[in-house]
Amino acid sequence: MNAVILFSLSQADMVNKALTPALITNIVVGFVLSRWMTFLPNSYVSEKLAPWLISLTNTATGYGYAVLGLAAGSAVFLVLSTRQVLRVLKNLDYYLFYIT
Repeated sequence: MNAVILFSLSQADMVNKALTPALITNIVVGFVLSRWMTFLPNSYVSEKLAPWLISLTNTATGYGYAVLGLAAGSAVFLVLSTRQVLRVLKNLDYYLFYIT
């Protein structure tokens, strides 16, 4: 929704400023977890980590852990885009004049 608000006010550069770090976070965290978690034994994952991760360890390759990278990237995008929307809403009269 934050991206829709910014796009409707012709602020695509603000969306890109929030999207770029989120994309990098998604790629890095997803890649590292999909490779690193394959080396952990299932007993360690089931005892030490959250129980819902057990189903991800049943895959032989560990690609299911890339979902955690997607969640981390989404959280980064949420925080950064909310900051941008709040910045726009503080100066809403300027941005409304800007798009006319």
